[in-house]
Amino acid sequence: MEVKNTETHGSPLSADLVKTESQPEAGVNAVDSEPAENRVAENKVCPGCSFENIGSAKFCSNCGMALSEGCCETLVENTTHFTVDILKSAFSQLWIVSLACFLLAAVTLTFIIITDAKIARIIFVFCCVIFIFCGIVYAAVYFKMMKDKRFKSDNKQVYYFTEDDIIAEYFEHGEKNSSGALHYCDVSGVLRRKRVLLIYFLNNTQCYPVDVKSFTKGTEYDLYGLLKRKCSPKAVKKYKSKQIK
Repeated sequence: MEVKNTETHGSPLSADLVKTESQPEAGVNAVDSEPAENRVAENKVCPGCSFENIGSAKFCSNCGMALSEGCCETLVENTTHFTVDILKSAFSQLWIVSLACFLLAAVTLTFIIITDAKIARIIFVFCCVIFIFCGIVYAAVYFKMMKDKRFKSDNKQVYYFTEDDIIAEYFEHGEKNSSGALHYCDVSGVLRRKRVLLIYFLNNTQCYPVDVKSFTKGTEYDLYGLLKRKCSPKAVKKYKSKQIK
């Protein structure tokens, strides 16, 4: 008798087997008599960090994201593959700015040659050096981004635009490498560049490219309306509906 009681009450697995084979006794909690799959389904998985929370949780105990019903429903979903075309569309402005700097340097160099005033010549020399330096820096950044190992065709970024946050998941070589929540209140700018939508965060210190031809749920019009509604007017003032094709 002692061995039987020890096996039944000491091992959760054996206890479940006993209850499965026999009818539940009187006084046993109703939750214990429910199938295991029903109990697991009550748990809430955080879309931001994939942490599993108890069913009654309103916020993720790992990252603090809201878990209330409806707040995490994906309104727009996008999968952006880091192809060469996407990168060129996203960072083409760097190359354009670099060329503009070199052109301004050439103009100031012309004024240095034709002017006779010593002060004016010093000013033009200073401006020329600044333009050349900026042109080299922008060109270096552009070529560095083009050769970045993270940006390959087999790597991708999946975006889940919900009512409260933007969930960004980065996949490298087919496996999820990182995941995080971005907040609409942190969006500092939205620009449309050919087939790429650039969303800037935290005073333009972070940039996330979105391929406008790779929506898996919703359309760019849906995303346009969501960003206009959730972000500050200053952040989305350069994003016009007429840019959407």
